[in-house]
Amino acid sequence: CVLAQIYYKQGEMQKAKSVCLQGLEYHPRYSQAYVLLAEIYYKENELTKAVKLLNQAKELNPENPHIYKNLAQIYKKQKQPEKALNAYKMLAFLSSNDSTAISSIQHLEKILRPSLIVPSEREELSKEEGNVSQSKNESVEKVKLSQKQNKKLMKLNQILARVENYIEQMA
Repeated sequence: CVLAQIYYKQGEMQKAKSVCLQGLEYHPRYSQAYVLLAEIYYKENELTKAVKLLNQAKELNPENPHIYKNLAQIYKKQKQPEKALNAYKMLAFLSSNDSTAISSIQHLEKILRPSLIVPSEREELSKEEGNVSQSKNESVEKVKLSQKQNKKLMKLNQILARVENYIEQMA
């Protein structure tokens, strides 16, 4: 896989792909080859193939944070925010100092779960997302939590989601 990585870094995608595929014929349980091959397919915009390979890698090595980072990027590109959120949560669980994962979780949580938005963040989100529907705004107004309570609730939801994802991955 080292040769494939060298080809990949040099932009020789076809050579890297060929080396990965040959390597997997002899070592079908080498998860890094699946991850690298998925990255190649991602660059070629073959997202379905990339997801399939990453899921194979995940079965072999479920604690590899690169798998979840790549899955999150793909799901984001495919406009599947729930799946992206779950992948980012697993990434944050495995690599707690990944600031990209944490900020992405917070961003996606705001979009997918508007009732958790702190009042001071509402205006910021409206500007960022453009037209927030009236029904979402009304549901946000109904929640009367203090900022401190809201932050605690968000943190608890994140921890719970991480645990749930970890249990799902181990099942």
